[in-house]
Amino acid sequence: MSNNNGLKDGPCVTYYFNGQLNFKGNYKDGKREGLCSSYYCVNGQLIYEGNYKDGKEEGPYSSYYYNGQLMQKGSFKEGKREGPWVSYHEDGSVNSEFTCFY
Repeated sequence: MSNNNGLKDGPCVTYYFNGQLNFKGNYKDGKREGLCSSYYCVNGQLIYEGNYKDGKEEGPYSSYYYNGQLMQKGSFKEGKREGPWVSYHEDGSVNSEFTCFY
């Protein structure tokens, strides 16, 4: 799981104290690389899922409420939000207060 420099390298899966999946992703030279996902401790629902390149968010990204409902979706370029981002309330309706274009 680490390279010759002691940095994380390769697939990474971590678990909470209760055995529930916490994080699943990949690292390259100590930085997140590729698809990464994080999960809530108690119910195992997805918290977020997004792609990384050289440790920065890159491409589509989604985050979720504890109940599994989509919270926010958009896209990143070199770690910065880019283009349309849509936010949602827990009931699934669009939250126009936090919906915008970057």
